[in-house]
Amino acid sequence: MKYVLVQNKSQIFLGPIDWRPRFIQSEIDTLLEEGDLSQQYTVPPVEQGYIQLADGFEIYPITSIIDPADFDPKFDDLIGPVWSFENNEARMSYTKQDRQIDAVRSSLKEIVAAERFIKENAGTMINIQSNDVFLDTSREGRNIFVQKYFLMGDADTVNWKFPTCWLTLTKTDLGQLVTAGVKYIQDQFDWEKNLVEQIDSAQTVGQLRSIKIG
Repeated sequence: MKYVLVQNKSQIFLGPIDWRPRFIQSEIDTLLEEGDLSQQYTVPPVEQGYIQLADGFEIYPITSIIDPADFDPKFDDLIGPVWSFENNEARMSYTKQDRQIDAVRSSLKEIVAAERFIKENAGTMINIQSNDVFLDTSREGRNIFVQKYFLMGDADTVNWKFPTCWLTLTKTDLGQLVTAGVKYIQDQFDWEKNLVEQIDSAQTVGQLRSIKIG
């Protein structure tokens, strides 16, 4: 549970924090030295719940933190908190407002780029020699195909292990795999570019919210 040190239920001096006796004691000692607090108090090592000090100072346990419905940190900033104190308990509540549109654009572009990277490396299926096989599109995986293709002679063949089967590939087969991989990767970058253009053309945070990513 977290706690807050407050004076006259209006001025927050410390918190929200976990029960840290030495840290809370240090704040109380400072208030005493500066004359804000007129009476010494020794903070117990074990949580006590609500504590009344002097001069309107009180320590409240925070029993609830209320965030606005549908809060989305990609698009919203929290406003607050607004404090309420009842039954020797404190409650924090927040409202929300739209983030600055440039900050939202930047966040969404980072999300799109990360999603494109996942798609780029996820691999795809391709039909080769009447077999549906998984094509590794990770950067390391596709480099292996490209390197082997350029090292092969036109009449050479190579035994290649796919997740589901072995195939004896010709240079033409490898060229087909390389071409399919290049197209798949380009499709992912085209997907990212399309979304970035939508993000840049949006004029409001509401329009940015409507862009579907994933």
